[in-house]
Amino acid sequence: MTVYKPIEQQAKEWQQALRLMDWDITVEVISRAEFDYKYPKYAGQECTGMNSRDWHHHGSVISLVDTIYLEEDLVHELSHMLLDPFQLLVEEVIEYLPAELKDFSTTALKHRLEESVNMVATALINARKVDKSCND
Repeated sequence: MTVYKPIEQQAKEWQQALRLMDWDITVEVISRAEFDYKYPKYAGQECTGMNSRDWHHHGSVISLVDTIYLEEDLVHELSHMLLDPFQLLVEEVIEYLPAELKDFSTTALKHRLEESVNMVATALINARKVDKSCND
């Protein structure tokens, strides 16, 4: 039998594992309808999480759709925080591109970043599963 930890406890454990302890992270689990209302840009899409970050005050509010994949979605959103410095750097570089290349470059950046976040989050979840199985 698998015993699931509350998402708040999982968030604290992942925050520590990812060395994000200097961040004030709040996690809220909401319905699909509430998520779509709160983030209309993503309504009707497969998006199940959103991480609103305040870099100046090291604050983050992670909104997760209530699914069976809460921990996976949580780790995905935390992984964005790990890769944000690279995204910000690339966005600064894109600003110097000619106008006709900016839209394409921005779209490509977002797509590649999301792929990278997915790979990092999947690797972290899989590593945690291996670690747990070795310790049982």
